[in-house]
Amino acid sequence: MGWKIFVDSRVIPSYTVSLNNLSSWVLVLNKRILLLLPCNSGVRYGDYMLGGNWRLVYRTLRDLVDSGIVTMASVDSCKPGIVLRGEEYYYTWCDVRPYWDKLYSRQLWRLELLINGVIEDLRELALRYTDIVYYINVKSYRMAVEKASSRLGLEVIDAGPPLPSPLAFRARRNLLKLRNIIINLINNYININKESMVVVA
Repeated sequence: MGWKIFVDSRVIPSYTVSLNNLSSWVLVLNKRILLLLPCNSGVRYGDYMLGGNWRLVYRTLRDLVDSGIVTMASVDSCKPGIVLRGEEYYYTWCDVRPYWDKLYSRQLWRLELLINGVIEDLRELALRYTDIVYYINVKSYRMAVEKASSRLGLEVIDAGPPLPSPLAFRARRNLLKLRNIIINLINNYININKESMVVVA
């Protein structure tokens, strides 16, 4: 039975992919994508999935996350740096809200501390992941990822959203764009075998 990868058909075609083939992209080709998201207050309970925005992204990419192709992670002020999903329980003591006007713009040393933390984490994570994508609507976190990747000379992929607002983050069209970007990355990893991947009209 095929596993349907849902994409926006106006951007790229839809495919039916067998579960075995989807898993083999990770096991055989060893290709993995790291997706950076903003942290949320679920860190206090050791579970980012308690945050509504994380659940929206997970529902959009569930097949790709569950298969191991995509790993979700956050940029978090508590570390400061990048925290992989499943490691947030180390930071249950902390919940720092990344306000730009109240925190980072007034205390630039905090921003530099965050950038340096992201640099250290990206340096390590770039060895483990084929591509790094970020979908972040928080100004300080976007700035940290962009400055850190620039200083490292590391290419990271900006998947949006186009505006720094909660509504833009949750908009269906922006979530579909995120999914399409990741699907295109996956399609670049392999030569599509027409016998195992059938276009759905």
